Amino acid sequence: MALSLTFEEARDEIFALLKTAWDTTGFPIKWPGIKFSKPEPSATYAEVIFHHLAGGQVAFGSGVSMWRRAGSLLFRVNTPMGEGFTDTYSLAKVITDAIEGNATQGGVWFRETSIREGDEVGGYDRVTVETIFEYTEVK
Repeated sequence: MALSLTFEEARDEIFALLKTAWDTTGFPIKWPGIKFSKPEPSATYAEVIFHHLAGGQVAFGSGVSMWRRAGSLLFRVNTPMGEGFTDTYSLAKVITDAIEGNATQGGVWFRETSIREGDEVGGYDRVTVETIFEYTEVK
């Protein structure tokens, strides 16, 4: 039988993977739904933006149905302006290396991973790692 995850289990596995990778940097993360105090303007931090998107039933029969779930994950790296994105790129690579070609234990996998440079915002340079995640829920 296929691996099966609920919405919450998939989110938790994705967040655990991100946390494990990002903890090596020593910088804080702003997680969705959790109160966060933005660090001083000279401190690096990251933000996670997580959204489920379209999905649908992919198989059924014998009382079992399989649902494909997909979503968008953005991991935004914010570094103080003035380094010409050098630090921002190397920190974004920590996340791309963690997700590209990898899947979580429960079967969340990632595709179409890329980075996008952003405009300066509030004294920070910004690079966003963008990826699509997919997993299956069996009911």
